[in-house]
Amino acid sequence: MRVYAVRVTASFFPLLGAGAALGRTFSADEKRPGRNHVVIVSDTFWRGRMGADPHAVGKTLRLNGDPSVVVGVLPPGFSFDYPTLGVPEPAEIYEPFQMDDYYMLRSGEFSNVRRVRVLARHRAGNPATKTAAELDQIAKRLAHEYPAIYRGPNGQALRLSMAAQPLREAIVGNQRPLLWLLLGSVGVLLMIACANTAQLFWRSLKRGREVAIRAALGASRRSKLPP
Repeated sequence: MRVYAVRVTASFFPLLGAGAALGRTFSADEKRPGRNHVVIVSDTFWRGRMGADPHAVGKTLRLNGDPSVVVGVLPPGFSFDYPTLGVPEPAEIYEPFQMDDYYMLRSGEFSNVRRVRVLARHRAGNPATKTAAELDQIAKRLAHEYPAIYRGPNGQALRLSMAAQPLREAIVGNQRPLLWLLLGSVGVLLMIACANTAQLFWRSLKRGREVAIRAALGASRRSKLPP
């Protein structure tokens, strides 16, 4: 079966305040070669592909032909499927971010097209604009100090870029005006509903004495009141 998997570090889930519904999340040493054959599955994958097996932790899945042990199942409310962050499909399996030569070195396969996204919490007084400027300077310095590394097969300079933006802005993207419009529409509908309820309540209070007298005289609740 075809599934979409992502590689994350051990700090990914604690940073987002997420824990495992079954089992555990990754440990720091599971990024090393030989220890990284473990996976965490989403609640959707666990229910749809594993039959909501309560003993799923410890089972073995074969990813691209290699066996990996399930160490955890995520809770139903957790997801990190945001196209604006470059996640094109619902992530169903999470693997440890590998710290081996094949994956980390520039000489590795697909090294020139790899994208790495880092999530971090800002220190107080360090806005995203300042972080973005610092990352831009680091990228320029690396490209200048290691020109041989950042060269293509024809000798052309390869672009090295680092950028920073708030997670909320990355998730919302260019839909912010639409979300504000939706929020305003919901607020207007809520105000209309409250006004209608208040009007009915006020009318019942004004005619409460009249209704009590009519009931004492034997009128039913269904009898029509004069305007």
